[in-house]
Amino acid sequence: MKKLLSLVLSLVLVCSLAGCGKEQSATYVLTSTQEGVMSMSDTQTLKAKGDIVYEMAETTVVDISMAEEAAKAQLSEYYTEYFNNFATNAPEGVTVTSNNADDVFEVSVTIDLKNADLQELMKGGYLIGTSEDADKAQAISFSQTCAGLEAAGYVLQAE
Repeated sequence: MKKLLSLVLSLVLVCSLAGCGKEQSATYVLTSTQEGVMSMSDTQTLKAKGDIVYEMAETTVVDISMAEEAAKAQLSEYYTEYFNNFATNAPEGVTVTSNNADDVFEVSVTIDLKNADLQELMKGGYLIGTSEDADKAQAISFSQTCAGLEAAGYVLQAE
């Protein structure tokens, strides 16, 4: 009887662990416009195994073509410096690429959470939408991050 009970419990454990390891992903988008100044689109894509996020990708596109020339010059200087600084100071596990063409600024950030220092990323502001405490976090929760993005106004585009 003990062997049968042990076998049943082992099977339940194996089945529950197999269910926890399911691959999942979600893409969220946030858009905003400042009439006559700029429009912005921010796309966040999460990849997870079970509830643990292993990769986050973000693409931000800022279009300042509708701004007046004086504002356009200031915004262009600001975004060029901001995105270049972001790319130059990216920590290990973070890949940043940026592009500026025809008053449209684009920056793409990919965070490999398998190889990055989680505490450094959280303290540096690289992980938005997460509710984990930076000093105690061991991993990023897929469900909590999705909820955080939705609370911040992001709209789910694809799962």
